[in-house]
Amino acid sequence: MVGLASVVLVLTTVAVVRGSVLVHIDDAVSDRMKDWNLRNSWAKPFIYALTLPGQRGTVLVVSGLVVGYLWWRTRSVESLLRWLIAVVMVAAVVYAFKELVVRVAPSAPPGKPAPANSYPSGHVVNAVVIWGTLAWCAARAQVAHWLQHTLRILAILGPIAVIVGMTLLDYHWATDFLAGLCIGVILLPLTEASWWTTLATRLDRRWPGHRPSADAPLVTTSRS
Repeated sequence: MVGLASVVLVLTTVAVVRGSVLVHIDDAVSDRMKDWNLRNSWAKPFIYALTLPGQRGTVLVVSGLVVGYLWWRTRSVESLLRWLIAVVMVAAVVYAFKELVVRVAPSAPPGKPAPANSYPSGHVVNAVVIWGTLAWCAARAQVAHWLQHTLRILAILGPIAVIVGMTLLDYHWATDFLAGLCIGVILLPLTEASWWTTLATRLDRRWPGHRPSADAPLVTTSRS
């Protein structure tokens, strides 16, 4: 999956930079959304709600609360460490691409100055990496089943909701979402790597108050 996502990401980036057929598809989708004009309809608040699983502020606040609970539940910094790594990697990679590929969002007013940082969709990367990481951490920590299921559902449906909502509101091009998905697939395994467990164990030893105890299970299995 990582290899396939890497190839698709490179090809998509080249296609966007060169203005190939994928860009024509972007234009066609955006033109249809402009015809529907849902951004100026009564449905906008409801459609905008679909984008919340990828909104930076919402993601940081809600995921931060979940991480705090996992930290308390396991008495280990491992979940916090993986979450911090995910946040840093998402920001670094997304903004690196935004600096590399100059692209104005379809919703930008024509003829007026606008930020040229549409590619890729950071909202999609947030939804894939942050919620995917927390779903993995929750399963590893053996927390309540309802929380594990909720995070799994959010990790799967969150990116889909973001893509649907932002497409209908014409906030991003279709290839922005494709690149965001690819980056998310590439980064997610890095947040789940076993070496963070080793580092977290060392940190726990230096922070006795958060050392794992018998009533704070932490399984050692990983996603296949």
